[in-house]
Amino acid sequence: MKSRIPSMLIIMSAMVLAVGCASFQADDDDRPNLTRSDFSKPANRADNAKQPSARNDKPDGNSDDVKPNQDNNTTSAAPLHQETLTSTTTDVKPKTNVDQGPRIDPSLVKEFDNLPKPTIVSNVKKVKQEGRTITVNAMIGQVNGRPIFASDVLDPIDAQLAAMGSTQPRRVFIQSSLKTIQQRLVTIVFDSLFLGEAQRKLSEQEVFRVNIIMKLQREELIRKWGEGSEAKAQKTIVEKTGKTLDETLLAVRHRLLIRKYQDETIYPRISVSRRDVERYYNDNYDEFNPKPGRILRLMRTLSKRDADTLDARLKAGEAFAKVARSSKNKYQASKGGLMSEPAVGEKVFGFDDLNKAMLTLKQGEHSDRITIDNAGNKSYWWLYIEKIDEGKKKSLRDVQLQIEQQLKAGQQLRLQERYRRKLFQEGSFNPIDDMSRALIEIVLSKYAA
Repeated sequence: MKSRIPSMLIIMSAMVLAVGCASFQADDDDRPNLTRSDFSKPANRADNAKQPSARNDKPDGNSDDVKPNQDNNTTSAAPLHQETLTSTTTDVKPKTNVDQGPRIDPSLVKEFDNLPKPTIVSNVKKVKQEGRTITVNAMIGQVNGRPIFASDVLDPIDAQLAAMGSTQPRRVFIQSSLKTIQQRLVTIVFDSLFLGEAQRKLSEQEVFRVNIIMKLQREELIRKWGEGSEAKAQKTIVEKTGKTLDETLLAVRHRLLIRKYQDETIYPRISVSRRDVERYYNDNYDEFNPKPGRILRLMRTLSKRDADTLDARLKAGEAFAKVARSSKNKYQASKGGLMSEPAVGEKVFGFDDLNKAMLTLKQGEHSDRITIDNAGNKSYWWLYIEKIDEGKKKSLRDVQLQIEQQLKAGQQLRLQERYRRKLFQEGSFNPIDDMSRALIEIVLSKYAA
């Protein structure tokens, strides 16, 4: 039995490598296709569980201890168990509005309106001189005890900020850059909180297996892109993606852990019954069984003499669209009487005689003259059916899988948003506004026109 365990691990790891080894070639959506079956059942973790730090997380799976954040500006974090996904969270105010995006404090915009231009330095050590000094890559805050550096926020949005700064007035740029910065900060904080939860949920066996997977992943990347030479693989990967080998492996590790945690925390809670599918189909019956749509041309006139003239031209065999362009037609003559929108359903007009005539005509046919007497005011009408679109009717059997997938996707989004709010409410991180304040001076000095 013992001899089978290593072989099983190698087989499992090889499956991960087949998907994960190409991850550095594409976007972050290319992730190892791991599910819960790739891990043993999670065991309870001790309170002193380890998690990787922001700067020293090792791609091979060995993580450093992280000391609790003692910053008075942050709130204490508590592990989020599966049960919290069903709890209500409206009684607690999060540090930032995660439902509607970051809220920009107007005082921040006013505060930076008239700042003098500072001196920019590119290291953590400040330079003493007259005027203000800005440190470009200083630590601006923390999340779960991990530092957040200015470059973590600004590097991915560098081109976007540069484009805005070169075209927007200063005050407009302050508002737009604050929004962009805060959105980026929310993403960084959420990803870190999520990853921290995923790390804490790993059992010792799962940590061991992840470490083996990442070790094999490293060997496979070196073999494939360096022909066995780590230095050559490092150079090739940097040239292809701009990321180092360690950064590539770290991203793979993070995606692996997050995917596993979603598989165990969110996906098991998604449930759509047959009754749910039937209810959605019945509530949205017209969506799956659209009524016939008709493209109509109309003619209308109030003059009996003009009506006789239009009638004579139709009886002579002239095309309806040509006759409808006559100045005697008082309905959309410039467009040949064409209705701007397709006529859907059985009651399109306010007069029953027109609706009845429409339903009896086939495609390419026009009605005889229809006289409408509205409280003694007579008008004369003609209808022409340019085209009939019957619409494709779909039975419940035809669309049940589509509806099920749609309902599951909706449940997943709601569960993820509830989980997102819970992380922000219970996570330990510096306020978004405070970190934005530290960044906006750098942004204004580096990008503003």
